Amino acid sequence: MTTIKQGRIDLSFHHVAGEVVKLVLERLGYNVQVESAPHEAAFALHQEAKVDFLIAWLEGSHGQYLDKYRTEVTVLSNAIYSPYCIWGVPDYVPETVVQTIQDLLKPDVAAKMRKQIQGINPGAGISRFSKEIIDKYGLAEAGYSFQHGSQADCFESFEAAYENSEWLVVPLWHPQYLHKKYKIRSLKEPNGLLRGIDDAQICIHNSARTKFTDEALAVLQRITLGNEAVSLMDWYCCKDGLSPRQAALRWMHENESRINSWFAPTPYERLQSLGLPLPVAPPAVGQYEPFMVTRTGLVETSLQLPWVEGKLAYEGRLGSGQHGLTVSQGAAAAKICALNLLAQLHQASSGDLSRVRMIRLEGHVNSEPGFQNSPSVLDGASDIINFVLGDKGRHARTAHHHPDSPLNAPVLISAHAELLW
Repeated sequence: MTTIKQGRIDLSFHHVAGEVVKLVLERLGYNVQVESAPHEAAFALHQEAKVDFLIAWLEGSHGQYLDKYRTEVTVLSNAIYSPYCIWGVPDYVPETVVQTIQDLLKPDVAAKMRKQIQGINPGAGISRFSKEIIDKYGLAEAGYSFQHGSQADCFESFEAAYENSEWLVVPLWHPQYLHKKYKIRSLKEPNGLLRGIDDAQICIHNSARTKFTDEALAVLQRITLGNEAVSLMDWYCCKDGLSPRQAALRWMHENESRINSWFAPTPYERLQSLGLPLPVAPPAVGQYEPFMVTRTGLVETSLQLPWVEGKLAYEGRLGSGQHGLTVSQGAAAAKICALNLLAQLHQASSGDLSRVRMIRLEGHVNSEPGFQNSPSVLDGASDIINFVLGDKGRHARTAHHHPDSPLNAPVLISAHAELLW
């Protein structure tokens, strides 16, 4: 059994995300040891190769730490989640009065606002950004100051103030468990000092690269948690009293199908194995949307035609007439329709087809009277969808025959699907 050492930044949301990665690697047969430290110290451990990989690196918040040894690491391309920093105020602070950081300088606001802004450790991005904000906006002149402290200092200070409806600013971030209980409104910061949305990525020290099999690297590249999942696990840990491991196990048990998808080839890898690129989703040809997503995650697509680079790859009717298309040509047209359908579902799922489960495929076949081979034609679409989406591609199917069709397309298909997360 190969032993690998995982480094973590010593904050609760990094711990729960790191524990998910640890459990995934244990499932692959690794023995994973963990060492955590505050921000700068964690990167120092990684630079010295005292830990093999680090979770997680954020370009905006941690770039200065990785810059010291960036050529010595491999950064995996997937974003495990997408954190961002905020200066927030409780929802009971009227938005009509306080919308922006500049509003903190208003005399009537400054008179009500707690002047000490309680932060976390000095190595955190949000701490550095907060000190920049104090200086940039001249907040010290109005009596504001930024205080470093622990994670508990920051959160307990906020919760005590919230309990008393006290006006205050909390330097915070997403994902973070406080957002599950409290409504915290972000203040607008037009100078970009909070750096925007980051990608949380895994960094592997090149000296440890050979410890990771190709399979392990492929699985790590498929891990996507998202901010909501990390916030929920953070809540399990900080408020429900679970350990990071227990919190991760609870979430993984609740999302078993999602976890299993990390251990199988992604839809994009399956497409690549066929030598098929995912096309650009075709635009609508009328006053309608290519797809719609409901609040409950159901996806309805419009009919997809066999477009290839803006032109129909096939035209005409299926049948035995003089100009009729063959069944194999119809199946080829249906396959192109299915690729365009997958492109629409890629857009509907925010770029992650692993989230999609097919429910029903609806096929429309432009055919001559008496044509009875629609199942074979539509199999051209079903086969590609089943292969690319795996078990989540299995679907019911309906077929419609028409003596004509829009733009003389031989096949049109649409999907009823759902987003699993």
